[in-house]
Amino acid sequence: MTVKEIRSELLEKKSLLKEIFSQQKKINSEIDNLKITLEEKYKSLLLEYFPVGSVIEFQKLANFNGVQISKERNSKNELPPEIQLPIFRIGDKIEILKHNKKSVVIKIIQHNKYIWNSITKNYELKDTFYPNTKYRIELDGFYYFFISDQEFMKRFEVFISRKESLAKLDI
Repeated sequence: MTVKEIRSELLEKKSLLKEIFSQQKKINSEIDNLKITLEEKYKSLLLEYFPVGSVIEFQKLANFNGVQISKERNSKNELPPEIQLPIFRIGDKIEILKHNKKSVVIKIIQHNKYIWNSITKNYELKDTFYPNTKYRIELDGFYYFFISDQEFMKRFEVFISRKESLAKLDI
């Protein structure tokens, strides 16, 4: 092979490589757009899965980003401290009051307060903690909490497949 042929082939391969990289960039962009579309679809389906009025009992610790929008007294007629964070433990229950594309408004139905018992070396239920307090929490945090739960995802995927099957049948 001559030097001229080697240079020619080298330039040809470089231009081919540029073309491949531009195709890869375009495909990566399409993949990113599809991921965003899928996540938005999942979020809208999650809101359908939990319609307004749904009661959710937590099976694991949940911590959401959000703000407290109302204060209610507990069973001892005490007002909560100025800021209550939307953190929930196993057995706590909430109700969905309303939701939109960015947030979910919830009301605490049962928020248990546990105290450490040094004799039994275990936490014991002391009181229900400020029921009826309302929070506006970010939909993203709500979505990521439930999507990370494998047991929930199994039920959610069944819900999605059933919904899509019914849509195909126009029911």
